Amino acid sequence: MSAEGFAEGTEPAASADVSDAEAFSARPRGPEDPVGKPPELRALGNLLDSHDPVPPDLAGAAYSAVRRRWYQPRQELALVEDAVRTSAVRSDQHARVLTFRVSTRILEVDLHETTPGWYTARGMVLTSTGQAVSEGDVLLRHARGDSTAKLDEFGVFGVAEVPRGPLSVVLRPPHEAPAVADWMVC
Repeated sequence: MSAEGFAEGTEPAASADVSDAEAFSARPRGPEDPVGKPPELRALGNLLDSHDPVPPDLAGAAYSAVRRRWYQPRQELALVEDAVRTSAVRSDQHARVLTFRVSTRILEVDLHETTPGWYTARGMVLTSTGQAVSEGDVLLRHARGDSTAKLDEFGVFGVAEVPRGPLSVVLRPPHEAPAVADWMVC
């Protein structure tokens, strides 16, 4: 193994005319390419980039997820009840009812299966004294992306298509940090 390549007979990542510093400074730098990376890691990175590059959308989505998870101030939206209720009209229709609480707000979401693998989500946000919360929105994060619903003047919201699988509920009141629930499976 040579210091410039990975194995005897392989080409180094940068040509002999370009120094490691020049090759390193020519690449875009970001969180994935910190200053002071050893030449062996730079060569490995160049090799991987040339033969199996990371799709730009995937890298951006990964960094976005990390920023959302660790770098934004947030409150905990705690699950306080998870129940299945039978419809008063039709006994064969069931809804999964999730109730969350954060400081002075209560959020309830009813999940009704519309077709196999898909739900309609309807809910309401109230203060702890029972008053409607009419400002803000509710974000439902799921395996196919995000679905956002604005709260109406009565604190009611609805999302037509929510896929079965992982789900996280986020309450985003104006002028406050969002309240985020842990992931669950619906």
